[in-house]
Amino acid sequence: MSTLKRVFKEYLTRGTIKGDTFRIAFLQVFILGISLLINVIVARTLGPEGKGTVDIFRLLNSFIAEFGLFGFGTGLLYYQVNRATPLREINTSSIIFSLISGILTIAIGLIFFPYWKSVFSGLHYWAIISAFILSPFAYYIILWNNIAMGMNQALLFYKITLVFNSVTMAGILVFWAFNLLTIVAIIELSIFITIANSIGAFVMLFRKDFHFHFNLQLMKNSLSYGGIYYLGALANVVNFRIDQLLINHYSGIASVGIYAVSVRLAELLFFLDAAVNAAALYKIGASSFEDGYRVARRIFRLQLAVSGIAGIVMMFMAYPLILLLYGRQYAGAAFPLVVLVPGVVLWSAAKILSVYLTYNRGKVRLPALFAVLGAFINICLNLWLIPILGIVGASLASLFSYVCVFMITIIAFRREGLSSIRVNTPGDKK
Repeated sequence: MSTLKRVFKEYLTRGTIKGDTFRIAFLQVFILGISLLINVIVARTLGPEGKGTVDIFRLLNSFIAEFGLFGFGTGLLYYQVNRATPLREINTSSIIFSLISGILTIAIGLIFFPYWKSVFSGLHYWAIISAFILSPFAYYIILWNNIAMGMNQALLFYKITLVFNSVTMAGILVFWAFNLLTIVAIIELSIFITIANSIGAFVMLFRKDFHFHFNLQLMKNSLSYGGIYYLGALANVVNFRIDQLLINHYSGIASVGIYAVSVRLAELLFFLDAAVNAAALYKIGASSFEDGYRVARRIFRLQLAVSGIAGIVMMFMAYPLILLLYGRQYAGAAFPLVVLVPGVVLWSAAKILSVYLTYNRGKVRLPALFAVLGAFINICLNLWLIPILGIVGASLASLFSYVCVFMITIIAFRREGLSSIRVNTPGDKK
């Protein structure tokens, strides 16, 4: 009885990896449930073509958010966790960077508008322009998420996410009830939620530490460190999203709507690692090389087992699950989902290893290099397989690239971890 009580207490203690993981996972169940319900309503109401248009808008926002950050968020998080930089300097740098990079992004969006219109075909001009104008708000939301994790307050981010997902769900249901659920209405709602989320994050941080403190050197250092990560981040975006652009080019926007169902369901497995990664990042980054390695290795093994079991269940349930949720017009998403799942499971488990390499060992160049290699493999295979096999070819390309990244990440983690145990020089950070 005392053992059971002790275990129960560990999973309810705030600030510990187990306690925060349990709380974050609890919130994520609701977040993912709401997101899935929104996706199903949109898919059934708009059909594959209309859903594909919404997915392309989300894809554009994803590209803008990742390409415009230049790795700054990762560098800032590294100095917050690993160098104990004061919050006021971190937050001030985030605000200034969001404004500067946002203005540059808007300018690029307007100058090269004809190019974006051709790449993201199917989107109306106002939707494309709106995505670029939203960039300062989107940048700050991502940076705020990093700040929360650097404060060991990842739980706070998920609470805010749940609130805004609930507001989005309420808006979708109102539009649907009054037969007003259109592509335009969904995009307008997305714009409102992004702006409100950004303003809410700003207010919350300044209530905690209402001071501006500009540190130019911190911004330079964060860009320098994060710049290496930036290459990997761009490669990961390409690895996860380029297939949808190529499907749109070769097969049309309706195929994007179907394939996006496969991707969304497969990526639900990331929910299993997001909670523990968010809770463990501070512990791994702030620990000694040896302790960080042991924590990451233990979590990796557990994550691989949990994600593997969940993945097997999803593979068996793929066809009936898609029919139940989305209807027969999306039945073509079942086989690509089965193909994607093993790769997503392996990628999910390996993410904690990249956390150790990036935030503990300061070897950000390794995950970046692996991501670039994976993206190159993915692009080559997509260009070859999509014209032949359609969305099945896209899922096969993703599977192979994910497996390759998984294997080389494990090799690097083991090499770096074992060297940290064998060699313990006085110059180590701890």
